[in-house]
This record gives sequence, structure tokens and C-alpha cells, in this order.
Amino acid sequence: MAQLLAEELTGRPFADYMRAEVLEPLGLTASSFRWSRTAETARPHDAAGGPLPDFIFAEQAAAAIGLAKRRPTPRKPGKASG
Repeated sequence: MAQLLAEELTGRPFADYMRAEVLEPLGLTASSFRWSRTAETARPHDAAGGPLPDFIFAEQAAAAIGLAKRRPTPRKPGKASG
């Protein structure tokens, strides 16, 4: 949903929008939502150390779901939230 919304609102492909508006301003020049295998790309491996096939998300925004989640800060007992 986030991918579609970003593309509809900006008129740009999601990967281009994320590169220009999020990744580059943060200095993440080696990061991308447009996947391509390079010599430096990490490869997945199974428990025995054998290589696994690459997994590519069909929805680019799904790759960033972990970035949007965060643990809530625990409140101290007796303190009001606010």
C-alpha cells in the first residue's frame, strides 16, 4: 500500500522516490529498492552453509516494513504517559 501511495502521489517509481527522498539524504548511497546482483551483494545461505536462491520482493515497499516498526518505549511505573 505504501508503495502504491508514494507512486500515485509523486508520479515517480517507488525506487526512484525512495532513493531521492530517503536513502540519499541519509547518506545511504549503497542502498536501493531496485535490486540487482553485484559482486558485493550478500548471498543467503542455509544452515549447512550452502547458497540459497535469491528472494526478490514483488512489492518494493515490503522490503522496508522492518524500518517502520519500532518497539514502544517502556513507561516507568507510576508515571503518566504523555
